[in-house]
Amino acid sequence: MPVVGWKPGFAIEHMALTALQHPIPPATAEVRGLRVREIHYADPRYERLVASHSGAVIFQNPRWLQVLEREYGGRPVVLGCEDAEGELAGVLPLFYTRGMPFGLGGVLGRRRLSSLPRTPVAGPLALHPAATACLLQAVVDRVRSEPGVQLEIKTMQPLPADLLAGLTPLPWRKFYILDLPSRPEEIRFGNSNRHSQIRRAINKAVRQGLRPALAESEAHLASWYAIYARTMQRNGVLARSWRFFAALWETFHPHGLMRLWLARRNGRIVAGVLVLGCGRTAFYAFGGSLDEPDCAHANDLLHWEAIHEACRRGFRAYDFGEVPEGNIGLAQYKSKWNSRAVRLERYYYPAPQQSRHEPSHSTLHNLRYALWQRLPDAAATRLSDWLYSYL
Repeated sequence: MPVVGWKPGFAIEHMALTALQHPIPPATAEVRGLRVREIHYADPRYERLVASHSGAVIFQNPRWLQVLEREYGGRPVVLGCEDAEGELAGVLPLFYTRGMPFGLGGVLGRRRLSSLPRTPVAGPLALHPAATACLLQAVVDRVRSEPGVQLEIKTMQPLPADLLAGLTPLPWRKFYILDLPSRPEEIRFGNSNRHSQIRRAINKAVRQGLRPALAESEAHLASWYAIYARTMQRNGVLARSWRFFAALWETFHPHGLMRLWLARRNGRIVAGVLVLGCGRTAFYAFGGSLDEPDCAHANDLLHWEAIHEACRRGFRAYDFGEVPEGNIGLAQYKSKWNSRAVRLERYYYPAPQQSRHEPSHSTLHNLRYALWQRLPDAAATRLSDWLYSYL
């Protein structure tokens, strides 16, 4: 049976349900007994919908909104589509972003109402297409009355063309997803040769003294965070703040919605992968490892453990995450696990000027990466935090 998280149940405690503040425009009047209005993410109906919906992902969970709220402040906007009995037939979680100064960053740098920012996928979660249509029409109507705001919707699955309400789809990155069987002993990473190659990498990691274990405290998280931040800088990628991970640990970990797998050698943490889980899919969200020769297979070991545990706990997919265009090495690594590549789309209103918003690996792009790698560790982390606060 599919699981909702890594522990049964998910009570939203210590959060007061607030009054509804933002009226929905008349254009979204009742359709088949449905109506859309703004709700608070602590509304227990929201939690029930996420817990019962087979297509829900962790980033639609109300606790993810708590984490984003704690990361940079701001108020999440949750549109709820109610049926005639007052139950939720759908939700659309959103967040405003500030936008980069001086118009930098193109589509991604504009002031946005996004579902959701700094999040790979989110979008509407509904029981039927009519509810999805009402939610999308409501948010498009809202943005029409807010000049200068770009609406952005990120989804796992393409939205049907007849529900778009004026949204424009743009191709995004590919993500790599591994379908899981019902029993971990049935997991196979491709043909015999490929599976054996991965198994040999695991054995080599063990011979090198690496041992997998789950993080048990915030102190473990902090030790891994320093490795993660260094890894992001080495790869020329912005690092999320310690504030974000502390909120994630406090909000997700007690409820079994996250796992941080650590590789240790003689008690020393040398690598880690952080996996979030809800519904049918476990998401590999963040990773980091020391740049040392005898840590080369640490990530193999940790993904092996994370995948097998996800299968034991009832997840039916393991999402390796997105790959930026042109990053062949990362795409090959994620493909070797017998994952399938799926092109994501993102949806915008009003339509952006360019037909694509994923930057290519140009000479200028590579130069920026090279300069980023030369920053002192502390400076790169602070600058990452500052830039993310606009995105």
